[in-house]
Amino acid sequence: MDLLFKRYANPFLLFDNLIATGRFLEFILEFIDIRNEEKIYDYWLRKVFNKGFEEFKKQVMENNEIADVDNQNVETTINESMNILNNFNPQI
Repeated sequence: MDLLFKRYANPFLLFDNLIATGRFLEFILEFIDIRNEEKIYDYWLRKVFNKGFEEFKKQVMENNEIADVDNQNVETTINESMNILNNFNPQI
């Protein structure tokens, strides 16, 4: 959640709108892609001196060194999260 608060002043409003429009999964997948690219870039910037970024990124993606999150796992996590939120009672 910290990653979202670093980027958005109030991610809860964003989540409400994404859920209402049915684009929550799309946002999460895009967010994961952006975060993975940032990690690759940070590593390249500090540790790799003999290759350009695109070449290094291509090599990393081919070697599959960054864990892939498949849609099924994301959807399962989202559904479990929605169940938790639907059962949430703030007055207890």
